[in-house]
Amino acid sequence: MNSTHPIPLLRMHCEGRPGPLVDDGLEAGLLIIREPHNHPFDSRTCLTEKPATATVKTIQRIHQQGAAITGCALGMTVAAAVMLSTAPNADALPANGNSGKTGRSGLEGPAGGSAKTWSTVNITDGGRAETPAGEQKLQKSLPLPGEVFEVEGRTAFVILPSAVNLHRNRPTPWVWYAPTLPGLPEARESWMFERFLAAGIAVAGVDVGESYGNPQGRADFTALYRELVERRGFSRKPCLLARSRGGLMLYNWAAEHPDAVGGIAGIYPVCNLRSWPGLNVASGAYGLTAEQLGEQLAQHNPIDHLAPLAKAGVPIFHIHGDADKTVPLDANSAAVASRYRELGGSMRLRIPPGQGHNVWDGFFQCQELVEFVIAHASPAAEREPSSALFQNPPMAARPGAFWDWMNGNVDLDEITRELEEMKAKGMSGAEIWDIGVIRPIPEEPIPAGPAFLGPESLKAINHAIDQADRLGLHLGIVASSSWNAGGSWIQPRDAMTGLYQSEITVTGPTRLAQVLPFPANHAPTGADGMPLYYKEIAVLAFPQSPDKVIRDPAAVINLSGKMNRDGRLTWDVPPGSWVIARFVTSNTGQKLMVPSPNSNGLLIDHLDGNAAETHFRYIIDQVLKVRPSLDALRYMEVDSVEVDDQTDWTDSFVAEFRQRRGYDPVPYLPALKGKSFADPQITSRFQHDYHQTVSDLWIDGHYRKGSEFLNTYPISRVAAISCNRACPWPTSASTTVTTHPTWSPAAG
Repeated sequence: MNSTHPIPLLRMHCEGRPGPLVDDGLEAGLLIIREPHNHPFDSRTCLTEKPATATVKTIQRIHQQGAAITGCALGMTVAAAVMLSTAPNADALPANGNSGKTGRSGLEGPAGGSAKTWSTVNITDGGRAETPAGEQKLQKSLPLPGEVFEVEGRTAFVILPSAVNLHRNRPTPWVWYAPTLPGLPEARESWMFERFLAAGIAVAGVDVGESYGNPQGRADFTALYRELVERRGFSRKPCLLARSRGGLMLYNWAAEHPDAVGGIAGIYPVCNLRSWPGLNVASGAYGLTAEQLGEQLAQHNPIDHLAPLAKAGVPIFHIHGDADKTVPLDANSAAVASRYRELGGSMRLRIPPGQGHNVWDGFFQCQELVEFVIAHASPAAEREPSSALFQNPPMAARPGAFWDWMNGNVDLDEITRELEEMKAKGMSGAEIWDIGVIRPIPEEPIPAGPAFLGPESLKAINHAIDQADRLGLHLGIVASSSWNAGGSWIQPRDAMTGLYQSEITVTGPTRLAQVLPFPANHAPTGADGMPLYYKEIAVLAFPQSPDKVIRDPAAVINLSGKMNRDGRLTWDVPPGSWVIARFVTSNTGQKLMVPSPNSNGLLIDHLDGNAAETHFRYIIDQVLKVRPSLDALRYMEVDSVEVDDQTDWTDSFVAEFRQRRGYDPVPYLPALKGKSFADPQITSRFQHDYHQTVSDLWIDGHYRKGSEFLNTYPISRVAAISCNRACPWPTSASTTVTTHPTWSPAAG
């Protein structure tokens, strides 16, 4: 045996010699010649008859142990014999050892595979196919017309869009499909492929055998990539489409080439070698023992190798059933989602309830998957207008609407009816807006509905998502009841804060030992009358003057270290009249503007990114309490910024100011509370720097941090901004279209 290929070699020859029966009752004709290799199954076999089901089982067992195969397929491809019997009723033995029926699992392959075969096939070196001289080459059967060709000894295919759908004067966008096997891709994937082709996107793949994502398979993938990109003018960033075991192949290649990937879509993809096929089985394909593969797993296991993809910003979409026992959701797609989001990556996971590793049409006719692939294989900015797009615009180009749920009181049947009307009128969908009645009509009162995101509210939201999903519509939701951002779940620690000040005047020289007054504020208070949340910022002293002018910042004395936890200041006051100012940050107490009657709450701290993430995470978590995935829910809207006039602040303001502006703001704080410095430029420059820092924190904390969190699911964020005071931050306009009331008087 070639020492460079440590995988044991199983040979099948048509020599016509009868052989002994093997332990699982195979028909005569299988001769086992045992050799002393260090492998769980080390044999050479002579096969004289067309493989029966039992033969297939033995071949599968041999293959599971990592044996490579060479020989005559005798009526079927060797790869088909290795993985399954092509007879629809024949038993298949999945590589994880669980029995199952052929064609009932996307992992085991389709029933009745129609792939044509080589007349003689040699499979060696871990699965590489070779054609003897003078033999007929493989004619692969594809679900749609395409080209079958060879790349580095591997069978590859490409299905091109029609000439009318091809994009001129730019590289051809493409979907990279895996696994390419004798029966894959198959007819049930035609629905997806047809939509890709209609969008001008090609479909391609290459058969790398049962590689389990090993380095040889990755090298063969690179050969296909170079063939298509360097020689055929294809795009450098395809969208990868991994079905089942194709996840191991495509994810491992993508992790080594993250900048060459536009996105990754998956249909119950295998992402965890421990889960399937297991290290004992997969190790043979890697030329390692199970123990060695375990030690090197971080290099070869998709769920352990996600950081390069997250760093490159590669978006991911999976559809994976929660009843999948072959490739369990928790150990594969759910694990990818959790880890990828922690890394800052963007992943959307759709979980069809009750579906396993099967051929349910919903896996292969998933409109969201198609939209994802098209968006990331062929970005909108690179597409050319076409008459077909004008006749049937994509969802992103269709009008939507605010969908007012007045007083939070809605009727489920009315929700269904209105969504059906939106579909009939060609809309993309709507954004749910739980909101109170601004101008009640006494003759037609609308009763108070349930609290926003409470059990009954979630039931209605869940129903709306289900119905929108059924109709192929997109939904959004406003991130509060009415506006601004906030709700009953916002605790004082995460609520909007301002900077507050109290003053006393003292004359020295004297020894001062006095509790400084707590600044007046509107924060929620506890039983002791003190705010539930506050933080001391500074205690400053400066000479008093009739015109409230401070000579210069050097005249300001920081006394913060001389005040104890009870607010008692101890200080030896110098001669003269002094102002002592206590600066505290606490909640503004401002609540939502016009919430539904049972849904009021505090506004969030718009300058604190952690508060923004807490707020949006709560909404996502509540929705995911009543359904396994977000599905038709695609957007979240923050509607309007209407906050009271105040001195904006947040806990980290001093540290952020120092980092962003390069100096300490504390000596200048009196300039925010009516004082000024003798040099007017000092006052104006500091006030400019203060407002610039507020702007930076609002953008970075509220908008950027909130958007980054939502994008990990991903949920798009929409901001409709209006202001009731001068806004120190950049704003953008948003157009509101006709709303649709959902409350029905007849429904009560």
